[in-house]
Amino acid sequence: MKMGVCATNPKQWKSVAENGYDYIEMAFFLIANATDEEFEEMKKAQAEAGIPVEACMGYFPGGLSLYAFDPETGKGTDFSEVEARVREHSEKGFSRASQLGVKVVVVGSGSARRVPEGMDRAEAEKQFARVLEICGEVAAKYGASIVIEPLNKKETDIVNTLEEALYIHSLVKNDNVFVLNDFYHSHIEGESLDWIAKAGDLLRHVHICDFERNCPTLEKDADDLIPCVKALKDAGYNARISYECNFKPDFETAIANAKSMTDAFRAVWAE
Repeated sequence: MKMGVCATNPKQWKSVAENGYDYIEMAFFLIANATDEEFEEMKKAQAEAGIPVEACMGYFPGGLSLYAFDPETGKGTDFSEVEARVREHSEKGFSRASQLGVKVVVVGSGSARRVPEGMDRAEAEKQFARVLEICGEVAAKYGASIVIEPLNKKETDIVNTLEEALYIHSLVKNDNVFVLNDFYHSHIEGESLDWIAKAGDLLRHVHICDFERNCPTLEKDADDLIPCVKALKDAGYNARISYECNFKPDFETAIANAKSMTDAFRAVWAE
């Protein structure tokens, strides 16, 4: 099991390494949309920190829509332009992300995947599945995988639970697409930890924070989060867990204060 931190500012990466974490999780769209000079700075920061950027969240930038439909009928229309846009974004992102060591990329992007008003739900699910297929195809070329992230209903209206992520996964015709569980969102949605075991080998990445979306500490969050991590171990999960949090009062203090929680998580696997 590896523990990482979501850190979208390359200036933070050295601190992550110094606090004993195993990897960085960066925003994919920031890598894809960076200028050449900005990307060179990312590579320099990664080399100086000496820690891999093994994961990415934030696949698509805000303001992007992943659907094509007729608002009068709700039915799908020509999807080729969306497919081309998704493929171009994916190719640029993965050609760079692979240089940083990325192995798994999260498709969360709640605003981009939100179903437009009036669109037929089944058609939206089909088109979203096709987007995931394209992401998976491109990721495979660069030795990485895609995971579908459930987000609570306040953030999007499609794939709100791990159960629903598994359903969308069943529509995806690509064996390089898997699922993620974020314990903050599953808590908000009241989803049972039983779904961890039901996901089985399809579960390939995890996000965690306290239930107020802050960086956890052992003193205040053990009772909430240790059962979550034990459910992962009991289900045979042994991949990555990232802190995706609000880092208060500041990034460096928060990740340092989370070290006791991190040690407790590691101890679960050592039992």
